[in-house]
Amino acid sequence: MHGQSILVVMPLYNAANYVVKAVDSIFFQTYSDYQLLILDDGSSDGSSEIISKHAGEKITILRQSNSGPSIAMNRAIQYAYEKRIPFIARMDADDLSMPMRLEIQHGLLLENPGVAACSSNCYYIDSETEEIIGTSTTSQRSSFIKWEIQNGLRGLIQGASLFRTSALVEIGGYRPHFRYAEETDLFLRLIEKFELVNAKEYLYKIRINKNSLSMSDVQKNLLYHFYALECSRKRKADKPEDDFETFLGKIDWKLSLRVWREKFILRLWRSNIAKINYLSLLLVSLIDPRRTIARILRMI
Repeated sequence: MHGQSILVVMPLYNAANYVVKAVDSIFFQTYSDYQLLILDDGSSDGSSEIISKHAGEKITILRQSNSGPSIAMNRAIQYAYEKRIPFIARMDADDLSMPMRLEIQHGLLLENPGVAACSSNCYYIDSETEEIIGTSTTSQRSSFIKWEIQNGLRGLIQGASLFRTSALVEIGGYRPHFRYAEETDLFLRLIEKFELVNAKEYLYKIRINKNSLSMSDVQKNLLYHFYALECSRKRKADKPEDDFETFLGKIDWKLSLRVWREKFILRLWRSNIAKINYLSLLLVSLIDPRRTIARILRMI
């Protein structure tokens, strides 16, 4: 054992305004048996210089040219495997972890040895004021989480996730050709072999930033999301997966409609995140009943 039971992994790309607070939220954890690994993915906004001042006993910094989060996370998985660190916690460089996050999630995985990963309920916060503007709930039941992921819903929240290193190694880690929606592909492959759970507590704060990857290139993110789902169906049918370009060439009107639906719901969610809009909720329920079913299952 390397001396730490959790490797907290923070992929970093141009988060100069937020990364210090993200790091501090790990320093303030009630659970102290961790190492923080920061993977600077070719930042050009001064993030690298800022974080260099924090290097020390608890922090290791690795740098790479801009290659995307999948490449960065695979370096982290290999690092944890070589150092024999049994757990990997994902931490996004513009978000915040609540003080008991690692303690609660570590305990949850210790209590459930067959579970490969867990996340938690989360708060959404304003990018600048850090005021709580909404919540994101998750199911605690493994069967419900699996249903959500298989149906293109969230299941786990990647930034708030704690993984078993051995499980990530067994499935081959992240797949580099998923530069977008990499978590969809990862979670789909995890549920093929393992159970997943979530902590019921609110342990993470997600900063709503209009410049985030998932919001700035919604179309491509959604196409890779549906590509991951199609790859999963191919595996279940014991058929070879198409490459992404082949997948794009096979898109029909049904999938185009699904992509449009997801973009519409996302815009609707963004415009109403800070308030309850019952008309919007009704509209989402009519357009996509899966989300209503998921919300009901999370309350059971």
